[in-house]
Amino acid sequence: MARKANKGIGLFIVILMALAACPADALVISGEEESSDFGNLSQKFTDCQQYGCGPTAAVNSFIYLQNTYPSIYDNKLVPSTSLVTEVAVANALSGLMNTTCQGAASSCGTMWENFITGKEAYIDDAALGTTSVVAQSVFAWDPADGTEPGGVQDHTAPTVNFLATQLQQKEDVEILINGPGGLDHYLTLVDTTFDTDTNTGMINYIDPIDGQLHSAPLSMGNPARGGGLIVEYTDPTATLFIAAPAAITVAVAESPIPEPASGVVLGTGLLTLLAIRRRRTIRFIAAYFLRSL
Repeated sequence: MARKANKGIGLFIVILMALAACPADALVISGEEESSDFGNLSQKFTDCQQYGCGPTAAVNSFIYLQNTYPSIYDNKLVPSTSLVTEVAVANALSGLMNTTCQGAASSCGTMWENFITGKEAYIDDAALGTTSVVAQSVFAWDPADGTEPGGVQDHTAPTVNFLATQLQQKEDVEILINGPGGLDHYLTLVDTTFDTDTNTGMINYIDPIDGQLHSAPLSMGNPARGGGLIVEYTDPTATLFIAAPAAITVAVAESPIPEPASGVVLGTGLLTLLAIRRRRTIRFIAAYFLRSL
């Protein structure tokens, strides 16, 4: 019995060494922020009721930044959380973002370049030198909309790693989704989880249509068509858009300067991912080891 036990222990050690040397295939990637820290403004209260999703999503993100970093922002971005004040900020952002509220549906809304430059202009006016921006976009930056910020990666489809990293670093994140039936809509991202083994996951977000927290399945698009992240989006009021799969075409994140201590956050995240990716394997090894005794 002792020789059999020793053999089992030896095999257990060998397998653990091999596991340490060889990476596992699957990862669960995640990033999460506290949903109660965000604003809940609905675009229906703004001057741009149908197409004001961009400015409204930005206001809900500004409130998150103030709640998360009070020593940096205080109430500089949104002076109070009264409806009147939040609407006033959204209307001001509509001007800075060149948001088109009237005309043909295909020409209305907020261009992604103007969304970024408008947010930057507003933050610089309210709290100069406090914030940096990073972004990924499948589209090319149009020079007519201003100088492309250094943190913007155009011609780059937003990745789940990018989204999760910004959330782990406690940055505010907005995404632009595009789909059939005129679906062209900004959302304020709260958290994401994605399993690279199944290429599926979930996102939670504040929808500016009603200002409430919602969830949607997340998946990877057809690689033959460029891949990218796909959201199964549903209009919460069923008044503006049809339920449809939509591509995440732009992701924008702002954070204080200097950025949060991301090394500690990411290190913790990597340890969590390592534990998740190996959990099933270790259970198998433990079961095998016990059977060997």
